[in-house]
Amino acid sequence: SSEIAGLSEYELFGKIKAENYIRSDRKIFEMLLPERSSEWITLRNGDKRLFDTLKTPYFDSNKKLIGIIGISRDITEMEETRQRLLLAKEKAEESDRLKTAFLANMSHEIRTPMNAIIGFSDLLAEEDLSIEDRNDFISKIKTAGNSLMSLINDIIDIAKIEAGQLKITDTEINLFLLMKE
Repeated sequence: SSEIAGLSEYELFGKIKAENYIRSDRKIFEMLLPERSSEWITLRNGDKRLFDTLKTPYFDSNKKLIGIIGISRDITEMEETRQRLLLAKEKAEESDRLKTAFLANMSHEIRTPMNAIIGFSDLLAEEDLSIEDRNDFISKIKTAGNSLMSLINDIIDIAKIEAGQLKITDTEINLFLLMKE
């Protein structure tokens, strides 16, 4: 306070800000109403701080206006916390959207082999089915079952990735057979 006592608005804040503050003070004198504002201010050491300022008319015991009282609070930490909370909220909402999309996709992926298993199982129940068709249907049921099991393993792997417990191993594959499948 000793550094700023007795200095004018122009000496403290520069011409543009000082004129804005003076206009604000005149408005308070004319309207006799308090005014609140928030503003980022760069301190002499270069730090930027957010101040919440409340200025209100000040009256003597005879209700005569004698000045303005202003109180400024440094709310930088509160604003930074608010920003972090907003960012965390956005991340949580995005995570929720991704989870919903993932579940919708998994539902579709699980239904496809299940429909094949159920459909071909129903066809196996037909009495006039040739051995060749029966073997073909059994093969398709096994393929769909293996596909379903692979999908379940992928879901488990995703859970392991999220938990940081997935171990990666190199395995040779027959790309032609994979693409054919």
